[in-house]
Amino acid sequence: MQASSIGVIAHIALGFLLVFGWSCSQDEEEQGEADPQLAERLLQEADGHMGKGRYDQALAAYLEVIRLDSTHVPARHNMAIAYLEQGQHQEAADVLEEALRLSPESSSSYRLLASARTELGQPERAEEALLRALYVVPDDLRTRLALAQLYSDQGRADRALEVMEETSRLAPRHVEVWRRLAGLHTEAKRHSQAVAALETAASLDSTDAKVYRELATIYFELGQSDDASQALERYGSLMDLARRAETLERELTRSGDAATALELARARVQMGRQDEALAAYEAVLGREPDNVDATVEAVQLSLQRGQVDEAARLADRFSVNERGERRIAAAQVMIGYAFAEQKRWAPAERAFRQALVVDAGYAKAHHALGNAYASQDMLDEASMSYKAALAADPDLRDAHYALGIIYARREAPDDAVEQFQAALACDSTYARAHFALGNMHEQRDEAQAALEAYAAFLRHWQGDAMREMVRQRMLKLQVE
Repeated sequence: MQASSIGVIAHIALGFLLVFGWSCSQDEEEQGEADPQLAERLLQEADGHMGKGRYDQALAAYLEVIRLDSTHVPARHNMAIAYLEQGQHQEAADVLEEALRLSPESSSSYRLLASARTELGQPERAEEALLRALYVVPDDLRTRLALAQLYSDQGRADRALEVMEETSRLAPRHVEVWRRLAGLHTEAKRHSQAVAALETAASLDSTDAKVYRELATIYFELGQSDDASQALERYGSLMDLARRAETLERELTRSGDAATALELARARVQMGRQDEALAAYEAVLGREPDNVDATVEAVQLSLQRGQVDEAARLADRFSVNERGERRIAAAQVMIGYAFAEQKRWAPAERAFRQALVVDAGYAKAHHALGNAYASQDMLDEASMSYKAALAADPDLRDAHYALGIIYARREAPDDAVEQFQAALACDSTYARAHFALGNMHEQRDEAQAALEAYAAFLRHWQGDAMREMVRQRMLKLQVE
């Protein structure tokens, strides 16, 4: 290490001793005793300094952690980050080499070492570090992106493309991978390949403004002015949203108004920034716990993200009031169905019941609860729920159909036929009810009635599934 660097570290270490008031009269043996709890407290304190950009204090604390525990790898890793932030690249490299001797399986330390070597003008050693990182974790996306960038900066375009093509196969749903790949194709004047990569990126995330800006540029170069105009229009609308979000953030900081927070949440949704949108919805609900719009929209967003438990938590926070809010009940039903898809029947039933607590007359909630019971072969409970749904809404075709299925399972054909006919009285195009009615007539040897019901099914059924089976049934009935 250079003399100037030694002087810096010595100055930092002395500063640390003075700040914490440690006595220099402690003997060397006592200072060398390991104190894991103290080391961890100092590590947390150092990380806190890092978060606030106080790198000198962070470095001093990391040094003390290492003094207490000479094998402490995280302290060395974070210490290297502090050095890099201050432009002390050689010091960062030296610390990382020490960390990797202690923990040679750390791909993140190899990546940091590559950054330091690049800044030191040592591309070969940077490449070596990144290749070691890939040896440790072959599919690490950040390492692959860094390696492709290193090759590109060195003018090794073919090697960079090779890395990114392989990365696109490993991470086919990562937008940044396709954007980087498109950039490399553009540099190589492979415009059609660049367009294909960017269109893939846009299909994965239609809210990434940079993708549309880059698409517009390439379309113009290819002379595709209409496509370029559309891409620019999309880019402009996304940038308008970004500016609107910035304005709303400033207004929210100033006013703390719930309505502003809700607008911000909606803007974030449109921009595809779902984490930030959910945080904004939480801000609304922190100010107005009974805000129906924020609750319903946050629940819908959580369900889109597959976060069913989070959606349930959000909906349960809504305090039931005397109005009986149907939209909250509908949100609980959506949550219940999401749990049901996972075959988590207890939370599904609870969500459906919560919907009925909010709105006791919500027929679809009774019907949904009946479906949950039926899926668990709890036929008595299912029948009661379907009847409650029909009491609330006699024209709910799905409840008639479901109750008919219960009667069919209980071998009560007359009651089943009555319910299927009731479902068709609500909606004559209800294909499933036509099929179920045909099936009941077939079981009762009522061939002509079964043929008519199956023919109605074929007229109204939209998909291909079941068609051939129904045709075969009709042929058999005609022969008989």
